[in-house]
Amino acid sequence: MNAGVYRLFVAAYPPEHVAAGLLSRIDGLGLPEHRSTPVAHVHLTLAFIGETRAAELPIVSESVSRSVSGLGPMTLTPNRLATLPARGVPRTLVCVAEASPVLVELHRRLVSRLVRRPRPRAEDRFLPHLTLARFPPGVNPGRIDAPAAVDPFVVDRVRLVRSLLKPGGAEHLPLDEFELRGA
Repeated sequence: MNAGVYRLFVAAYPPEHVAAGLLSRIDGLGLPEHRSTPVAHVHLTLAFIGETRAAELPIVSESVSRSVSGLGPMTLTPNRLATLPARGVPRTLVCVAEASPVLVELHRRLVSRLVRRPRPRAEDRFLPHLTLARFPPGVNPGRIDAPAAVDPFVVDRVRLVRSLLKPGGAEHLPLDEFELRGA
């Protein structure tokens, strides 16, 4: 990636104890070789923005601020563990969350303001989930679809995050945080 260009996304993070609890659930699944997501990196991506020039950060931050305007805290309800993508060889194990009206509206606002290339096919569109593990190329874990049995949790802020891709996995650097305060 060019100097002065950031790989950005907007995310909601669960409380640390929720992320740790979700990760502990994958221990009993008998997964083949995989890399678990670090507790601090477990998040729900609300919008992947992609490569953005550093000079554009104030504009992006303002757009996120406007997107959250008027929206109050949302409750996320994780309901099942699943492998993605739905077609082909699974590459990730995720916890799918219920799409609450606030979550859907926030995603819609962020995509309309910030996403340069929205996904054209309905089946490739927003599926709220938290990534728990990734499988290396050549490893096929098979399909997993199991109840998550996790208590709902409240999200009252979202973050603008820079992702630095490294050989051992991505490093996430929060750049800005936005409260969901309601009207």
